Amino acid sequence: MMKGCMRLLLILVLMQGFLSKLILISQKPTVSAPEGGVANLQCNFSVTDPQQSVIGSYKWTRHAVNGTDVFDSSGPLMGRVRSVKPNDFVKGLANIWLHDVTMNDSGMYFCQISLLVNTMLSGYGNGTFLNVTEVSHSQEAIIVLNGMRIAVGALIFIIAIPAFLYCECQGEM
Repeated sequence: MMKGCMRLLLILVLMQGFLSKLILISQKPTVSAPEGGVANLQCNFSVTDPQQSVIGSYKWTRHAVNGTDVFDSSGPLMGRVRSVKPNDFVKGLANIWLHDVTMNDSGMYFCQISLLVNTMLSGYGNGTFLNVTEVSHSQEAIIVLNGMRIAVGALIFIIAIPAFLYCECQGEM
């Protein structure tokens, strides 16, 4: 009985040492963005030992855990990816923003975090499915109509001021 308890205690101590070095990574399961818009892919992480400093890096891949690196300078997302600032990474954020999204950008995106916490630790989030939605023609028409309303209002204002000033000058004579 005593040997069994000692073994269990040894296993628990070893597991506690192992578990104190885990990276917890969370991603939103789905994100939607209109075609031509901006998609915010969120990745939050923490180390189970909060006393550890955060030294490391992150990477986002597309389609699979070991898929295409979204930061690839020759890939389809070239010039359209913005990442968090270094001080945000220290706070446990590894978000990216995809600009001017297209229907082809739809799919799974995975966040990988690599940290130096006594040893090198690495882990992946569960993935985020990006759903890029088509902008309907009625939405485009509303945008155009609102632009026309603003232009007509500005034109009326531009014409009204000189007309008012002209009438004021005529009244003084």
